[in-house]
Amino acid sequence: KSGGLGLVAQVPDRVVGLVVNGSNPGVSVMYEAPPTSNAPLQPEDAEKFRQIADFYRIAGKGAELWICEVSSAIGTADLFTNGTIASLLDQADGRINVLGVSRYVYNQPNAARTAGINTDTYNALDEAHALAVSYASQHRPLRVIMDGKHYEGNVAALGNMRNMSYNRVGVLLAANNANANNSCMGLLLGRVASIPVQRNLGRVKDGAMSGVSVGYLTNGARADRIAVGELGTIHDKGYIFLRKHTGKGGFFFNDDPMCAALTDDYFSLSNGRVIDKAHRIAYATFLEELLDNVLVDERTGKIVPTVLKYYESKIERAIDLEMTAKGEISGVQAFVDPNQDILATSTLNVELRITPVGTNRTINVTIGLYNPNAA
Repeated sequence: KSGGLGLVAQVPDRVVGLVVNGSNPGVSVMYEAPPTSNAPLQPEDAEKFRQIADFYRIAGKGAELWICEVSSAIGTADLFTNGTIASLLDQADGRINVLGVSRYVYNQPNAARTAGINTDTYNALDEAHALAVSYASQHRPLRVIMDGKHYEGNVAALGNMRNMSYNRVGVLLAANNANANNSCMGLLLGRVASIPVQRNLGRVKDGAMSGVSVGYLTNGARADRIAVGELGTIHDKGYIFLRKHTGKGGFFFNDDPMCAALTDDYFSLSNGRVIDKAHRIAYATFLEELLDNVLVDERTGKIVPTVLKYYESKIERAIDLEMTAKGEISGVQAFVDPNQDILATSTLNVELRITPVGTNRTINVTIGLYNPNAA
């Protein structure tokens, strides 16, 4: 007999994907370590390998990274609708939690802009969100980070991502190369793959980003030489970038915003990753109950209390073991409505309430001199 140990299903929560330009459109591979080559590299190849090397420097050897190499001739929005990115997600069997899209555009300082960033990226936000929503409906929840390449340097013209409703999409405006024009997506994905789901990308206790001597925006401007007020405006508009902290060496991500209002439960990548992991656990847990018999009361036709408690306890235990015990959430409550008519609907409805952990996004300290004898 199997099942006596009461084991719970483990789900992948740090698997990431990277979409980059390459010579083989649509080819998907998984690297155990950064690839090397003795052949001459084209500019887009060098960029691709830099992103991969950045990823493994942060995430460590053995981290799971899926690569999708695409043609530079295809627009980013089209990649989300023509099956190219879907093919990568399917080849990874839905394991990818966070997907980074970093289209390297060599020597194009005059690329078209919309809302202050490359038009190719801006026009793909809606398609990226739609695909992520579609995969979540297939129990393969996904968050997407888009490359905010070619920032034009005008903070007033920069679009406000907090006015959007794409809570499964974020925009990265950070670079670790003054001449890159596109973002340091490998660094961000490396941080995602190295931290638990509830943790903010910019958590100071995790230390500065390894190997980043200078942080830039995607217009080549040094992040530490931009006016504090200007960086604050970029932050308030919902972009991810690299910043300095007074008294700390190195560069840190500012936060983990998504393209959604602060009133949205999933305005941050960390909140999204938390609910996505709970989603995966719930699916894996209740998949085992699919098409099983459900005992009902012979007089009322309602599910008997012991079965209700079984369902509630099973999912609570699974999430507690995989998330609460690891400090990823504060707790979970499950509720199965005893009045539902499963004989008529053949549908079991379960409500899950996840209590997240808090995040110190701002810390206010009041300081003053005090004389105890003056009272």
